[in-house]
Amino acid sequence: MAAYAEANGYQIVASYEDAGKSGLTVKGRDGLKRLLSDILTGSPPYKTVLIRDVSRLGRFQNPDEGAHYEFLCDQAGVNIHYCAEAFTNDGSTVANIVKHLKRVMAGEYSRELSERLKTAIRRTVVAGGVKGGPAAYGVRHQAFDDGGNALEVLTGGRRKQRSTDVVKMVHGPAEEVATIREVFRLFTHKSMRRSQIATRLNQQGIKPPRGILWTGMQVDVVLRNEVALGLSVFNQSRGQVGGPRTLVPHAEWGRIKVMKPLVSESVFRKASDRLASTRRRKYTNEELLEGLRRLSQEKGVLSAALIEGCCFLPTFNVFRKRFGSIHEAYRLIGYSYTDKQLRSMQSKRTSDADVIAALTALRERHGHLTAKIIAADRSVPAMASLVARFGSTTRAYELAGFVGSPHLLAWDRKRLRRSNVTGMANC
Repeated sequence: MAAYAEANGYQIVASYEDAGKSGLTVKGRDGLKRLLSDILTGSPPYKTVLIRDVSRLGRFQNPDEGAHYEFLCDQAGVNIHYCAEAFTNDGSTVANIVKHLKRVMAGEYSRELSERLKTAIRRTVVAGGVKGGPAAYGVRHQAFDDGGNALEVLTGGRRKQRSTDVVKMVHGPAEEVATIREVFRLFTHKSMRRSQIATRLNQQGIKPPRGILWTGMQVDVVLRNEVALGLSVFNQSRGQVGGPRTLVPHAEWGRIKVMKPLVSESVFRKASDRLASTRRRKYTNEELLEGLRRLSQEKGVLSAALIEGCCFLPTFNVFRKRFGSIHEAYRLIGYSYTDKQLRSMQSKRTSDADVIAALTALRERHGHLTAKIIAADRSVPAMASLVARFGSTTRAYELAGFVGSPHLLAWDRKRLRRSNVTGMANC
């Protein structure tokens, strides 16, 4: 672009770029938004915008969208010049016809590329392969060569090494498989609630799929995921490229058996029937707020973990969707955050460097660090926040220049675990 500008007598005074962004929509196109903002809200120091070709403005599925943005620039007295196009953007009939065809072709290229990708994914899934994304709890993704020989298990975001390899689902670690079967047993044979199952798993020290503790929502995902039947499910939604997606009815989902089931079909169907009979409960806003008041009075505090583990309240997400945020629900019942909760929220807005500096200052004042010392000081986040941020109390202590004794660190971990499990206790 610089060489073209110099050869044609233009002086570059500003640059706008959307590197690595999709041109299907203006969403995420900060460079294009800034360009339009500068042109429409002020007097930019230029009268011509150089663009490599028509597709660089966007591959909009509605060609009139690109024409609209160009029209806005033209109305503001700024001309658009396409450097690599064979036509001159002079407003002539021929230029307008060719430009419109170019916009249509740019959008059609993306649509055809999307269709080819969908076809490739569908072929992969039908052949027993994995369509992408992280593995579900209880299974792993493993690469196989073109001869069917098992290669490495892909964990931690790793990918297959050769394009000819095929990635398939296989059973995960034995302890995860046993946990899935235990979840189904407790739900179908013991008739336990999902929140109760989550509490039991936390008490047993079983690691959840993500996060620190099991929640009723995570148990619900395990119970609904048809991977427990050894199935790979696809075609769960449909939509045009760049447009909104619509959910496909459950009966129309595509299913391919890719491995041995983790639980029997009868157990899975029994769990599905129970889920279908309990998931349609509708709460009014007043019922939700009254339930929050009751929980606050019984526990003296409110948190996502307590709401997830409560027997008379729906999941935490229901409150966020109904009231816009959990903070708004708390405000409506007059609930005030505790000092510990305020510290935790403040820590999310604090950088790692600031947290380490505060921990270091705390160590220098006391000569050492413990969970009790940290809990009593408001200048540092709570222990649970430190673990979530740095991975462990040991790592947080090391970054602050303190190496604790094994006995002391074990006591801190025990105290933290006890606190977390108590917070998840079923009401």
